[in-house]
Amino acid sequence: MAVFQCVVPAGAVPRELRPRIASEFTRIHSETTGAAPDFVQVLFLEMPDGSAFTAGEPSTMHNITGYMRAGRSREMREQLYRQLYGAWTKITGAPSANVKLTIYDVPTAWIMQDGRMMPEPKDDAEWLARQSRSL
Repeated sequence: MAVFQCVVPAGAVPRELRPRIASEFTRIHSETTGAAPDFVQVLFLEMPDGSAFTAGEPSTMHNITGYMRAGRSREMREQLYRQLYGAWTKITGAPSANVKLTIYDVPTAWIMQDGRMMPEPKDDAEWLARQSRSL
């Protein structure tokens, strides 16, 4: 399970770019962590003018907040950060200074998807096999 919430000023990321970003984020997360693509969700939220501020001034920041299952190594997390950040700036053209990426670790005991508790990352293959047999 990974959820990436991309909160941007209204009109900052054209709708036609969003599927490309979602595909890249899914590919990057799956290849880096080994998680199934079905475990990745990308959400786009636009902030209307006058709704976001930095240092008391209207903000042009692109805020990407991710949540993923805990248990990834520091090296894996750093690789994930670099690749996601790079994909965002390349696809959107946003200056690096206008992008903030934060990813929170979430204990698997706090996550349910499709009515089932999520497995520890190391148990994905076994969990997916069990789910496919039960469907």
